Amino acid sequence: MKHTIMSFVIQRFAVVFPAFLVVFTVRGFARAFVARRMGDDTAYHEGFLSLNPIVHVDVVMLSFLLFVSLLISGIFEGRVYSSLVYNILIFMGIRWSYRVPIETRNFKRFKLGTILTTIAGPLGCFSLVLVFLYIARYLPYHLMSDGVVISLVSICRETIRSGLWFGVFHLLPIPPLDGGRLLQFMLPPSKQAILSWLETYFIFILIGLLVLPGVSDVFGAAMWSVCHGVYGLLSKFVF
Repeated sequence: MKHTIMSFVIQRFAVVFPAFLVVFTVRGFARAFVARRMGDDTAYHEGFLSLNPIVHVDVVMLSFLLFVSLLISGIFEGRVYSSLVYNILIFMGIRWSYRVPIETRNFKRFKLGTILTTIAGPLGCFSLVLVFLYIARYLPYHLMSDGVVISLVSICRETIRSGLWFGVFHLLPIPPLDGGRLLQFMLPPSKQAILSWLETYFIFILIGLLVLPGVSDVFGAAMWSVCHGVYGLLSKFVF
C-alpha cells in the first residue's frame, strides 16, 4: 500500500511540478515584459524579466506543498478529496510565487499601462497553453520511445490544464487577483469601497469558493466550463 502511494506521488510530482513551474515563470515574465514596454523598468532591474524559474517561484516551498498535497491525494485516491486537495494546492500556490514589482507611476500612460500589465499574467498563461498545444500536436513522437512519449504528453496536458486554470482564476473579479484590479477602472468612484471590502475578505471568499460543499462544486464546474471555452478557442489556432 505504501509503495503504491509513493509511486503515485512520485509519478504525479514529476508531471505537475514542471507544469506549475513553467506556468508561473511565464506569467511573471509576461508581467515584467509588458511593464517595461509601458515605461516601468522596476521588474527588469530586479531580475524579473527572465525565464529562470528560480526568479519567479519559491521552488522549495512549491516542492514541499506539492509533495504533501499529492501524498494526501494519494491516500484518498479515487475520492472527492483528490480534487479538494488540488484546489487547496492552487490556493497555496498564491503564496509560493513571487510578486512582480511594478511601479505604475512610471508608466508613460498610467491607465493603459496598468490595464495591460494586469492582464499580461493571464494572457501569458493562455499563450503558454497555445504553445503547448502546438508541441503536443507536432512533436515527432515516432522518433521517441514509448516511455518518453507518455512523459511528454502527460507534462503537456498538465501544463495546458494548469495554464488554463490559473489564467481564468486570476481573471476573477476579486482583489487582489488580476480581475479584481481591473474593477477599479470599471466601477464609478462611489462604488470603489466595494474593492476594499472584497480585498479585506478575499481569503474567506476564496476558502468558501474552494472548500465549502456545494459552493466548491458549482465554482469548480463554472471554472472548468470557462477553461474549456478558452481551450476550444485556442485550439482553433492549432492547424
